[in-house]
Amino acid sequence: VILDHQTGEIQGLMGGREYLSQRGFNRATSPSMRRQPGSSLKPVTVYGPALDYAGMGPATVFDDVPISIPGSSGAYTPTNYDGRYRGLINMREAVRLSVNVPAVVALREIGVSNGYEFAKNLGIPLLQEESGNLSIALGGMMYGCNPLELATAYGAFANQGILVDSHAVTRIEDRTGAVIYEAVPQQKEVMTEETAFMMTDMLVTAVNYGTGTNGKVPGWTTAGKTGTTQLPRSTPAERQMFQGLNGNKDAWFAGYTPRYTGVVWMGFDITDREHYLPSVYGGRYPALLFRNAMVAAHKDQAAVNFSRPSGVVSVSIDKKSGLLPSSLTPATYLASELFNRNHVPTEVSTAWEEVEICPESGHLPNEWCPVTEPGVFLTRGEGFTFDGRLPEDVNLMRPREICTIHNADTALPEEPEPVIPDPGQDNNGDDEPDEPADVIYSQLSIGGTESGAKMEWTLLPQFKNSDFEYAIWRRSDKESEARLLQTTTDTNYVDPTVEPDNTYWYTIFATDRKNSQVYRFETLQIIY
Repeated sequence: VILDHQTGEIQGLMGGREYLSQRGFNRATSPSMRRQPGSSLKPVTVYGPALDYAGMGPATVFDDVPISIPGSSGAYTPTNYDGRYRGLINMREAVRLSVNVPAVVALREIGVSNGYEFAKNLGIPLLQEESGNLSIALGGMMYGCNPLELATAYGAFANQGILVDSHAVTRIEDRTGAVIYEAVPQQKEVMTEETAFMMTDMLVTAVNYGTGTNGKVPGWTTAGKTGTTQLPRSTPAERQMFQGLNGNKDAWFAGYTPRYTGVVWMGFDITDREHYLPSVYGGRYPALLFRNAMVAAHKDQAAVNFSRPSGVVSVSIDKKSGLLPSSLTPATYLASELFNRNHVPTEVSTAWEEVEICPESGHLPNEWCPVTEPGVFLTRGEGFTFDGRLPEDVNLMRPREICTIHNADTALPEEPEPVIPDPGQDNNGDDEPDEPADVIYSQLSIGGTESGAKMEWTLLPQFKNSDFEYAIWRRSDKESEARLLQTTTDTNYVDPTVEPDNTYWYTIFATDRKNSQVYRFETLQIIY
């Protein structure tokens, strides 16, 4: 079905691949051709009413975790099609990726009755028995809908919240030109224009970067949503029929441009072992058919964009909370998001915390860790596990383990005091005293190379035969305390870990391994 959502006029209709009889069965429009629309119903039963009734927005965050909801007929345990659970994600991401759990959570929060009323208002033929059924969040309906009904509902999003009755005949005249019939389609406001635009903007994201990329109409801003229903396995007979098969029963794509709205359904009249959809889902062939048909419908028409109402504003937010960002919000979790002007957040996010960690292990430090550094971590609370499965964003939380790299055996010694012998003592038996023992080198230099900061030193002649081990210590602009970098027996060392535009200070301790005497070199400074 392709229709003009501003007038309700049906522009294109295809109810089957062949017509064998007059007034044959039309799968696009027949009330008896109603199928479960799967995820293509989410904007109608969940996200539309969440925007319109509950003051939510594209930034509203839901927890995508395994859940089980008790019910009178047993627990309802929705799952995601890809088996993944992403943790805290916002509405835009849930729409883009067609994630199931957030849709169920959202409908539960706003109330199933609100989702039911919103969908009924858009012409979706839900039954009264379904007014308390959470499964409508995922397109689970007792009888379903047909392509024309779904296209009419989507047309309200495209038409700034105004639903226009769809019709195939605009006027009938007799042979004299007298008008026998003329369509006067009913129009009604079913949502605010702010809701329509924000839903549209999320569906544009789903086409540009999500599950609906195959539905993109070249040259036109395209909004759309995929829908797929799996082979039924609710009864013993169905489980036996489809045992060992991996496929789907129905595949949908519903979408629109500023000019036209279109819906494609694929499936069989009777689904059995020989008639089902292997490797076919809404984002594949239905989306491609939608695009090809819409390209023809838009031929020779100048592209226009969806009009953003003045009641919708953009605000920078923290993606993990949906609130204003804090000083701890990582740059990768900052986003500019749309809000109804009346529902802009005023609270600052508390989704992140700063915790000292051991940089070498990445764990909480113990008493032997030589240095610590602050890390920023997600604070998502507790109680997010079910059946032993964890959401993916637990890896953003603070570590629970204590560092096991450092212990008493690896602890660094305190910076030793230099040993300065009596200048008057004759160390070589000569008449004249030696150089003070804290100066054992004749030359000491530091320089920046492509490999890092390079230090070189030359020993005084009387120390040429000494057995020295050198310990290289460093502190920097970012390191308030000195730390040991390396021990070496060479008279040069390159620090490869330096970073540009930083100042580093190095101190070298030489230990004579014959007598354990320690000598300290002067501190070197370099701006790398």
